[in-house]
Amino acid sequence: MLVLLFDDDCLVCNRSIQFLLARDEGAFKFAALKSEYGQHIVKAHQLQHIDSVILVEHHQVYTHSTAVLRALRYVPKWRYLTILRLIPKTIRDIVYKYIARNRHKLPMKEQCLYLTPEQRTRFLQ
Repeated sequence: MLVLLFDDDCLVCNRSIQFLLARDEGAFKFAALKSEYGQHIVKAHQLQHIDSVILVEHHQVYTHSTAVLRALRYVPKWRYLTILRLIPKTIRDIVYKYIARNRHKLPMKEQCLYLTPEQRTRFLQ
């Protein structure tokens, strides 16, 4: 099972979830980091101080840029971006962390996440 944990207070994260819902062909389940499921994963893997999206992929946990690039493997027409794995993780994570630190400052229009009944079944509590 693929589960993507995200900050549900973050516009960038919510837009990313909308992007995946439209393109991932049902590959992912989603959970807010603050949800019961999200907190279970965070505590079980000692990720309390991680400010990152978290991908749980077949019992393996990935964070930061690695989580994003591994998630893109499941998005047709976007898989080619996984070539960015060739960039050293330390450099990728510097960019990721910069965006993460400033994500609440990005000029984005607030938009509610409207889900179809089918999409709602993909969200874990």
